Amino acid sequence: MIVVRAPGPPAISKVSADRRASAFVASNSTPLVVAIGPAFGQWLQSQASKGATIVSICDGALVVAHAGLFKGHRATGHWATQAMRERDFADTQWLTNVRYVDDGAVVSAAGVSAAVPVSLALVEAIAGRARAAELAQQLGVARWTADHDSERFHMGFTDYVTAGRNGLLSSHDDIELPIAEGIDELTLAIVADAFGRTFRSRPYTSAPTTDPLHTRGGLVVRPDRAIDAQQAPPHKTLSLPNMPLAQALDDALAQIDRLYGRATGNFVSLQWEYAR
Repeated sequence: MIVVRAPGPPAISKVSADRRASAFVASNSTPLVVAIGPAFGQWLQSQASKGATIVSICDGALVVAHAGLFKGHRATGHWATQAMRERDFADTQWLTNVRYVDDGAVVSAAGVSAAVPVSLALVEAIAGRARAAELAQQLGVARWTADHDSERFHMGFTDYVTAGRNGLLSSHDDIELPIAEGIDELTLAIVADAFGRTFRSRPYTSAPTTDPLHTRGGLVVRPDRAIDAQQAPPHKTLSLPNMPLAQALDDALAQIDRLYGRATGNFVSLQWEYAR
C-alpha cells in the first residue's frame, strides 16, 4: 500500500483555475531554440501578457529564458546546464537543490523527473491538497515537495565511459513497444524516453496496423510500425508495465540494468536527474 504524506503548505500558491497555463518541455533546448526561431518565444510572451502561468521543465528553462520571461525572477533547470544558464542569463537567479521553483507567473522545474512533483504542486494550487493527494496515490508518489539535492548529479568517469562505449562501440537495438487502444500514455512516455537515453537502443511503438489509437488520457497516437503477430520480430520486444507511474520509472531502469548493465541504468537516471 502506498501512503501519501501531505507535504505541508502548498509549495505553489499563485495559480488559479481560470488562468491559462503554458508549458514547454525539452531535454536539450540549445539547438531547439535555434530550430524553433523567435516565433515561439513571441508566442510565450503573448501568453504571459494574457496572464498565463508559464511552466518550464528540465531545459525548457532555456526556451523560457530566451523569451526573456525569467528576467528578474528565480528559476531552476537541469543540473547539466546550470553554468550555461548562469553565464547566458545573469539577470535570473538560478537556484540549485530544488525540484521546482514558483516565482509568481513563472514556475520552473529541474530535470525531467521533476515533472511529476511540479505537476502535483500545480494540481494542489489549482484544485486543493486532497485532489493532489488522490492523484499522487494513483501515480504511486509519496511526496511532492521541492526538496532536492542537485549537487549529487554530475558526470563522472564511469558515465563518460558508458556514453562513449554505448554510443560508438556497442551494437544498437530496436526496442519494440507494443501498444493498443487505451494505453497509458505516461508509462509509454517514461519507457520510451528511458530507452532512448541509453545510447544503445531505439524504441518504437507497434500495433497490428498503423491506424491511430487513443490513450487512456485521450491523446491520439499513431504506431510507428505495423507488426505481423505471426512473425517473430528480429529485435527486442518490451511489454509496457501495468503499474503506477513511479514504479514504472524504476521498472524501466531495472530493465535497462538487465539488458545493458547497471552503469547504463545509472547513466539514464543521471540524465533524468533522478536519485535511484
